[in-house]
Amino acid sequence: MLLRAVAEEVLGRPISPREGKALRTAHRRALKDARAQSITPTIRLVINRMIDPAEENSSYLEIDKTTLREWGYDVAFELERFVEEDLAGMIDNETTKDVKLKDGLTVFDVSQLPENGPALAIVMTVINTWMTNRLFKAKNRRQTHFVVEEAWHLVQTSAAKVIRRNQKVSRAIGLSNWFFFHHVSDIPAGTDAEAIIKECDTVLVYQQKKAPDARAAVDMFDLPASSYPTILNLATGTCLMKIGNEAPFEVKHLRSDVETILTDTDKALVARTTSEKE
Repeated sequence: MLLRAVAEEVLGRPISPREGKALRTAHRRALKDARAQSITPTIRLVINRMIDPAEENSSYLEIDKTTLREWGYDVAFELERFVEEDLAGMIDNETTKDVKLKDGLTVFDVSQLPENGPALAIVMTVINTWMTNRLFKAKNRRQTHFVVEEAWHLVQTSAAKVIRRNQKVSRAIGLSNWFFFHHVSDIPAGTDAEAIIKECDTVLVYQQKKAPDARAAVDMFDLPASSYPTILNLATGTCLMKIGNEAPFEVKHLRSDVETILTDTDKALVARTTSEKE
């Protein structure tokens, strides 16, 4: 599923049934090759096996190598371009050894990735799937928080589909997912992004200055109609909190002096240079 999501993001369209067959066959063969060589399977092995496939024999059909290669050419070449150009050095090899979930905090800084295009969605999808599987296989699990600071990147991408699927096992592995959306009204109805929000058990709604955003929050989280003017007029540092099916209540968000410094994003906007002060 992760490979399909990455391929669809790279191609900018759903993969066809024939491309899917070529990808599945290459995936199985890549895993077999990796086991035989006692190495970690990577996306490069999959690409290689799409360009040089093994014949597919099953009780249903027999597909020769030439046919499989033709079905997988577009996917293989676009994946190859992506790991060598757009995301060179990021998803083409096995996970860096010093990235460990047992540490108190693991931060993936994706601020340098372009907001337009599939790069950001692909990296977020890979991170979530890697983390979920690491926790699932861990012998000594610990409670973990997964925080997506800019969750609006999930809205129009297949990343939401993968992350939503991974959410299904979050309780079993002690994982708490946090998603930060700025405008609920931007999320199309019926999408996986909408489902992710609706499946959240705890919701915090901060001030929405625009009426459509406030109304969307009321509708999305099934809040009382009286919440609409409240959301429009929430003071800075306060939010409307809803837990499960309980009635929403207003909460004041307090920060320590250290947290205030760490979360200050206005410094570059309000700071004056020495020359300006003089």
